[in-house]
Amino acid sequence: MPVTLNKSALKQIAVDARREQRSKQKNSAFLTRTRGIYTGQQNRLQKEPGGGVELPYTLADLRGLCAASLEEPCAYCGGKLTVKNMCADHAESLASGGTWEISNLRIVDQSCNFQKGKWTEREFREMLAAARDILSEPSFVDFKRRLTIGGKWSPR
Repeated sequence: MPVTLNKSALKQIAVDARREQRSKQKNSAFLTRTRGIYTGQQNRLQKEPGGGVELPYTLADLRGLCAASLEEPCAYCGGKLTVKNMCADHAESLASGGTWEISNLRIVDQSCNFQKGKWTEREFREMLAAARDILSEPSFVDFKRRLTIGGKWSPR
């Protein structure tokens, strides 16, 4: 005998199907983004003097760090991290002698990564704290925006 479903059961099936589809898309975006970060880091390492070596961590290690970081706010600004805005940053910048080890990586939002530039994590945090102390809130927001775009003026 054929099974007949009422409207609420059909609606629940449609809701469950949409939820499953969104979950698959979210997982796919995470895998794509983390692969891009890993590949970018590997390419950057290859360009260093004495290149040709592999990163001292695996893609799985990076994905674990990213997944854990998405549960927390950005380490620098406290904002929400998403798959779209997450970025790998070296806490001790490579220009300042930092290493490629995964322990030196922070998953932060892309805006904070641009703002930090070649500063160390400590220097960046101290600079932000000092700027927050002496600038009004609108000036502080403008200051951070200028850091993000490399110090250039933007009418935003």
